[in-house]
Amino acid sequence: MQERRGKYLISIIVLLSSINLGAQEITVKGGFVEDSLLIGQDVNYWVSASYPPDLEMVFPDSLYSFAPFEFSSKIYYPTQVKEGLAFDSTVYTIQSFEIDKVQYLNLPVAILKGNDSTIINTPIDSIYLTELAPMVTDTTKLKTNLDYQLVDTQFNYPLMYYIIGGLIILTIIILLAFGKKILRWLKLKKLHNEYAQYADIFATYIRKLKTDPEPSTAERALFLWKKYHERLEKIPFTILTTKEILDYEFTSELKNPLQNVDRMVYGRKVNEFVFQDFQQLEEFSQHRYNEAYNKIKQNQTDTIPKTKDEETEIAATKITQFGLTLDQLNEELRHGGKFVIYYYTISIIVFSFRRSSKVKFISNDENGVIKGLPYTLITFFLGWWGIPWGFIYTPHSLYVNLKGGKDVTAEILKENSN
Repeated sequence: MQERRGKYLISIIVLLSSINLGAQEITVKGGFVEDSLLIGQDVNYWVSASYPPDLEMVFPDSLYSFAPFEFSSKIYYPTQVKEGLAFDSTVYTIQSFEIDKVQYLNLPVAILKGNDSTIINTPIDSIYLTELAPMVTDTTKLKTNLDYQLVDTQFNYPLMYYIIGGLIILTIIILLAFGKKILRWLKLKKLHNEYAQYADIFATYIRKLKTDPEPSTAERALFLWKKYHERLEKIPFTILTTKEILDYEFTSELKNPLQNVDRMVYGRKVNEFVFQDFQQLEEFSQHRYNEAYNKIKQNQTDTIPKTKDEETEIAATKITQFGLTLDQLNEELRHGGKFVIYYYTISIIVFSFRRSSKVKFISNDENGVIKGLPYTLITFFLGWWGIPWGFIYTPHSLYVNLKGGKDVTAEILKENSN
C-alpha cells in the first residue's frame, strides 16, 4: 500500500514540475517523496530540471555519494520538450542507516555547454526518522524477570554428521593401512578361543572315560570332536560316517581310534582303554589347529580338502586314454593344454555332497569354462538347498569351474611317470 502511495506522489511531483516550463530558463528542483523513514527502509528522492534544449543536463548516477543515505536504485524518465524547454526528471530509491532524528539531502545537477559546466544543487530537503523504541535514559529502570523459561531442546545434527563422517573416514584409513593385519588378528583370536573352549571340555570327557568308560560319555565326546572339526575343516563331520570321514586325505591316521570309538558308541561294547583313542583324537585336533593357525599367520588361502574319490580318479587316469601320443601331449602342454577336474555339489536339505568329475584334457584351443558348464549348471541349480554346507560347497565349486577347472596336470604327469 505504501509503495502505491509513493508512486502516486512521484507522478504528481513530475506533473507539477512540468507546469509552466516557460516561466524561467533553467530550473532545478528536488526533495523527498515521503516525510519520514525507518532505518533501512526504502525512501524516494526526486530531482527535476527544465532547461533550454541546446544544453546538456547530467543527473547524479549510482557512483555518486548520497551520504548519509545509501543508493539502491533509480527511475529515469525520458526527456520531454514543451514550449521551447526540455524537461528531465529522475527518482532515486535510497536507504538510511543513521539514527539522527532529522536527516538532510540535496543533489547536484551539472549543466554542460561546450567545455564549460555549471553545477546547480537542488534545495536541501529533510526527512524525519521514526523511532520504534524510546531512547534509554539514565533514569530508565530495567524490569527483571528471573522466572525459568522452558526452551525446546534441539539436537545438533550438523555436528553429529561431522563426527560420523570423520569416524567413517578414519575407519577407512585404518582399514586401508592395517585392514589385513586386523583381519588376520581377529581370525587367529577366534581360532584360538574356539580351540581352547573345545580342548577344555574334551579333556574333561577324557578324564571321565578314564575312570568310568560309559558309552554315553563316549558318544557325547565323539559328537563334540565332530562338531569342532566341522567348523575347523568346513566339512559336515556330524552327518558323516567313519568311512566317509576316512575318505579325506588328512584323516587316514584316525582309522583305528575312530573304529574303536564306533564299537563302543554303536555296539555298546565297553572298552576301558577307549580314553587312549580319544587322546589320539585330541592330538589330531591339536595338529589340525596348529596347521590352520599357521596358514592364517602366513596368509595362505583357506581351501576345502580334496576327497579320496578325487585322488582315486587322478591315480586311475592314463594319458593314453585321451588319444594323444607323447609328442602330441608335450606340444599341447607347451601351448597351454592342461588336465583338469570339475566340482559339482548336490544338496538335499541337511545333506550336501561335493564330488569331482573325471579328469578332462583341455587343449590349447578349447575353453575350460564351457567344457565344465554341465557341472556348473548342476551346482548352480542343485547345490544351494542344503543347510549349512550347501552354502559352503556351492560357491567353492562354482569358483573352481568358472576358473576353467582345477588344474591337476602336475599330479597326472607324476602318476603316469611311475
